[in-house]
This record gives sequence, structure tokens and C-alpha cells, in this order.
Amino acid sequence: MSSGISRRPVRAPRVSIALPVRNGAETLEPVVASVLAQTYSDLELVISDNASTDSTSEICRRFAREDRRVVYVRQATNLGLLSNFVSAAQHATGGYVRWIGDDDWLEPDYVARVLDAFADDPRRIIA
Repeated sequence: MSSGISRRPVRAPRVSIALPVRNGAETLEPVVASVLAQTYSDLELVISDNASTDSTSEICRRFAREDRRVVYVRQATNLGLLSNFVSAAQHATGGYVRWIGDDDWLEPDYVARVLDAFADDPRRIIA
């Protein structure tokens, strides 16, 4: 059970990036910045915070305040790794969903390139 979800955009974005995290304060900011710096902007970043005990919550709340594309979900208790991944995806509203780790990052044109790959061949379901 989550203890809160930040505001949602009025309409669903085309792409959701799902970011499960627990105690990621040391690594979180660069990955969030890389998602928000995408050249393709019709996206949301869903951060599912697995009851972090460090400053992860404050970092996530700041990003959610500063950018309407950030949806922050705070779990009241530690759900475990797999359930937090599932929670992040369940809160995503985009037509396409991609998970990202709290110590990862995306090239600025990553989302645009993946969408181009899907457009090139409608049979593609994963990239």
C-alpha cells in the first residue's frame, strides 16, 4: 500500500519511465535529470520509493514539485524489490513503459530513438 502519490498530468503521456528506488539518495539525481532531459518530452517519470530511510523522499518530492512529469509514489513500508518494480509499472499511465534503475541514466535522445524503432516496424513489442 502506498502512502501517497504526487499529482498526475491531465492526460496520459505516450511514454512512462518507471523508477523503483530504495535509499537511492546518493545516485538518484543524475538518473532523474537524464530522464527529464529527453529530447522527446511526452513522458512521465514514475518514482516508486520503497520506504527509503535516507533523503530519497526529499529529493523525489523536490523533482515532483519542479516538473509536472514526475509522479512520486511513496510506499508506507518496504514491499521488497520485486513488488516495488511492480508498483512502479502499475502507476505508469503511458502507452510504452520502460524501467530504469536508480543508478542508471539515459542518453538525451534515447526515448526518441526507441519510438522511431517502434514506428519502423509495428511488429516490434520490445526495444
